[in-house]
Amino acid sequence: MPEIDNLQNIPIGDDQVWLDELQTHKKLVINDVEELKDTFPTGYDLLIHQGIRNIVWVPLIKNGEVYGSLGLDNQDLEMAEVAVPFLQTIQYFLSLSMQRNENENEKMLFELSQIDRLTSFYNRNRFIQDVSELKESRGSVGVVYLDINGLKEINDSFGHDAGDKLIKGCAGVMKNSTASKRLYRIGGDEFVIIYTDITEEFF
Repeated sequence: MPEIDNLQNIPIGDDQVWLDELQTHKKLVINDVEELKDTFPTGYDLLIHQGIRNIVWVPLIKNGEVYGSLGLDNQDLEMAEVAVPFLQTIQYFLSLSMQRNENENEKMLFELSQIDRLTSFYNRNRFIQDVSELKESRGSVGVVYLDINGLKEINDSFGHDAGDKLIKGCAGVMKNSTASKRLYRIGGDEFVIIYTDITEEFF
């Protein structure tokens, strides 16, 4: 059996011949390694050293570039015929899983950079960004500033868990009291609600 550590180091990404084949044809089928002896001696030596007589590869592709591969080696020729669709099926589900994980990571990074985790309101970073954009607009804007009285005393007397419950409770009241989607927690006990395209009379 091939040595798995060495097999994993087959230079798919470094060897341009294999890379181009995977990139162009979305598969690489070598029915007989002996065919490489004269045309591709480096690849031949590497595969023969692993005891590989034949091999089927399909690429893992992200953003149009090959970043890895899936393969089966030393299959009967009949099995080699079905190996490609089999590997492509695995490739498809792997790609879906990796894309889902990537989307979840992007969502998490977005939330960390722009969302206050305690209240689910936008945070100070997003507030600064939105204010900068609103300065360039010509629409009317209304701003409501709020803070929570006595938060420090509650934290000191009853602990931060009690303070967090107060913050979440106040945030819930704010959310239920306005149709605006621009709610921000810009400090420990400071909140801002922004209204856009609003008349002075209504505000």
